[in-house]
Amino acid sequence: MREAVNKGEALVLNYHHHGDPSSWCVAICARAESPVELLDLGGELRELAHISGVGGSEDACVPLMSSLAHELLGFYQLRLSPVIYKNGDPLPEEPE
Repeated sequence: MREAVNKGEALVLNYHHHGDPSSWCVAICARAESPVELLDLGGELRELAHISGVGGSEDACVPLMSSLAHELLGFYQLRLSPVIYKNGDPLPEEPE
């Protein structure tokens, strides 16, 4: 994690399950793109850490991953908040 952060890689929190929708995990991933390229949300993810049993439902994705993103932002003093994915796809943007 520290090496990816030191390189300025963007972090992605991929909330997902492995076939059982009652048991969710998070893969903390890195992308080496610049912040401008990050807006496109393309590119391959490199898994840095995998945490099993994080949530019990799809509905828990936003609150749990938002909380984790907040903690990582402070702990690693990130410039950009981690992007949240669900099952490998970025979450749609909230309408303003």
